[in-house]
Amino acid sequence: MEKLKKIFIGVDVSKDKLDVYCKDSNEVFIISNDKKGHEKLAQWIDCHKYDHSSIWLGFEDTGIYHTNLEKFCISNLITYTKINPLALKRSMGLTRGKNDKIDSIRICNYLYEKRESVKITIPRLELLD
Repeated sequence: MEKLKKIFIGVDVSKDKLDVYCKDSNEVFIISNDKKGHEKLAQWIDCHKYDHSSIWLGFEDTGIYHTNLEKFCISNLITYTKINPLALKRSMGLTRGKNDKIDSIRICNYLYEKRESVKITIPRLELLD
């Protein structure tokens, strides 16, 4: 059986919006960090004909702001990794410039480069309801 190609997606999470970068299509876009935004993300995935099981989404562990995105991943059977912000920062060394678009690209590149060693996040029981 042929192994599915992984589609790496990095998401910079903030309270009101998600900056999304897809390595495969080299696209960056912004959606709201709510149900409407998650529906747009699902439409984008369907539009590109990506198999949900081939997606590997990464985002920084931001406390409560990423919870809805995590629930979206769980309900859509999308593999995801919550990345420790300090590990991400240390992996970049000295960098110049910082904005949400650049952060989503850095998150995606980190996930891609560390794909052999980074662990897939196992959902917490309370999120499975």
